[in-house]
Amino acid sequence: MKQAVATTTLVGTVLLAAACCAQVPFTPLTSSGSAGGNGGGGAMPASPGIPVSDAATETNTYLTALSLTIGGMPGLFDPTLELDGDLEQQVSSTGGLPLDLGAIGADFPPAWPGYSNGQYNQDDSLGSPEGDMALTLGTFQGALQAGADQQTSQRQELSQLSTLEAENVGAESVFQLLEIQNEIALLESELGMKERNATNAQLNSINVMMSNQQNKVAQDELLSLADATELSNWDMTNIQEPEPTMPDPGS
Repeated sequence: MKQAVATTTLVGTVLLAAACCAQVPFTPLTSSGSAGGNGGGGAMPASPGIPVSDAATETNTYLTALSLTIGGMPGLFDPTLELDGDLEQQVSSTGGLPLDLGAIGADFPPAWPGYSNGQYNQDDSLGSPEGDMALTLGTFQGALQAGADQQTSQRQELSQLSTLEAENVGAESVFQLLEIQNEIALLESELGMKERNATNAQLNSINVMMSNQQNKVAQDELLSLADATELSNWDMTNIQEPEPTMPDPGS
């Protein structure tokens, strides 16, 4: 009962004060000191009953009030959902070649040696079978190593995202949130560049492989054409047939 009476008294006091203040006339001032709100030196429109010194003061007050906010909701970002390292682990567990720099460097050359393990005098220059195969396999290995670099860098990316999440949660103004949004936009641009790099690595490998295959087809056709030309140029008049051998009379 006492609490209800106190509350009623407080509300009545606030209403009385508001009514009294409403009866007091305020004349807003412009930056030049003259009355009129919108006239004179260009002050921003004043709220009813509130004096304004100049446009800069009211603008600053407005921006300060606008900047008051709360941060983002914590706990919405979960770095474990990215499954960092899961691809490498799953491929390794099945006996495959994972996107790991150490595994690629150790296992790729012996798994795909090309002509390098041939026991003959090889020609490694470009245009030769050995040189073209070494070029193709080297491109494949380099593309896999680039993919492994992409996988390794995901740990740093997760760290950056965790930092942005913490800054978002602790933001105390709209301006801070805008700065965080700018950082996120820069990070997205960086990730977009990495995605293009990964796509270009795939295109590099595919194009080199297809070029090697088409070049082999052309070389085989040239070899067949050379064999056919050699047969067509065979001169029957130059054949040296052996002379008949007479039987031995004493036999």
